[in-house]
Amino acid sequence: MQIRLRCYNCRTPFAVKDDEIQAALNQLHHEGHKHYNALCPRCGRTNKVSKKQLKWAAPNWEPSKVPEKAKPKTKASPKTKTKTTTPKQAKPKAEVKAKAKTKSKVKAKAKTKAKTKTKTKAKAKTKKVSK
Repeated sequence: MQIRLRCYNCRTPFAVKDDEIQAALNQLHHEGHKHYNALCPRCGRTNKVSKKQLKWAAPNWEPSKVPEKAKPKTKASPKTKTKTTTPKQAKPKAEVKAKAKTKSKVKAKAKTKAKTKTKTKAKAKTKKVSK
């Protein structure tokens, strides 16, 4: 059985085939996700398909066993960790403030340039109208 969807972005109707549904259910089961992202064939945007919808379309689905290579890696216990990390050096406050000031100056200059451009355009329009 297939699921018929309509892309939320471009409104193109498309279908998710049975093979893709089976693969999606296996992926969702093993990775623990709640939704599958179906790609629209026209625009390429993802469309969420819930696990419930996928199970409805494949009522006889049973989870497959994960091969050893595809199993997610388990986190190491805190006792076995031997990696030491060095603390990051914080930047002095003066440097951070100086960067913030330069950013605000650049923004202010851009705003004044935009204002002068609009003023010159308005003057040009009034000159054309008065002639």
